[in-house]
Amino acid sequence: MNNNSLLHAAGLVLMVIIWIVLAVFLRNIQGKPFPYPWEAVMAIIHPGEASASIYLHMGASILRWGAGFGIAAILGCFMGIAMALSPKTGEIFSPLVHTLQLIPGLAWIPISLILFGLGNTATIFMIAVTAVSPVIINTRAGIREIDKSLIRAAKMMELSSYRTFFQVIIPGAAPSIVGGLRIASANGFRVLISAEMVVGTGIGLGYSLLQARWNLDYEAAFGTVIMIALIGLIFEKLVFYPLELMVRNRRGMA
Repeated sequence: MNNNSLLHAAGLVLMVIIWIVLAVFLRNIQGKPFPYPWEAVMAIIHPGEASASIYLHMGASILRWGAGFGIAAILGCFMGIAMALSPKTGEIFSPLVHTLQLIPGLAWIPISLILFGLGNTATIFMIAVTAVSPVIINTRAGIREIDKSLIRAAKMMELSSYRTFFQVIIPGAAPSIVGGLRIASANGFRVLISAEMVVGTGIGLGYSLLQARWNLDYEAAFGTVIMIALIGLIFEKLVFYPLELMVRNRRGMA
């Protein structure tokens, strides 16, 4: 185990200690039903009879997030490339993209309800529209910041436009594109939880939080928060971090 792993483990232990100390203080001094860490974990393992399995909620949320993020990633990369390669296209769509960047995810709730009503489609729309702008902005910036000498070298080597695009432009912009996808995934996951509390269909991690509030089930609420954090960490460490590392290594940036 390297030093970074030890430091990460120490940070997690510190978080648990702070949680326990806070729970002891609130329960014994102020009489508030603040759950201990092990109570939240047990709520994940053994949900109440009135609650669906946390794993069913997790599966529904991941499917919605994957659909919304996938739409944002494809549309964002396409738009970012078009705006970078065509200055006129960039000038036309730039105000719209930056306006989308400024709108909070929750502000899309009334619009999604008008367009799609309650259900999965409204939630997926909110995720996609919140996540798409970072992908567009980073993709466009990554392509525009490529060293122009690389483009000139490709022309001198008489590479076709197709090969120049896939062998020079995309690899050169890859670190920025991956950064945009990482930001988009986080934005989409945050709005997912909020959307499921308002426009969901009775299942999902956001709905699980809402249900825990109705039932005053604080252990289940904290357990759901733990699951949300774990999903985010898993995607960060197992998907985006290795992807970013691979891109940086291929470009000699490690």
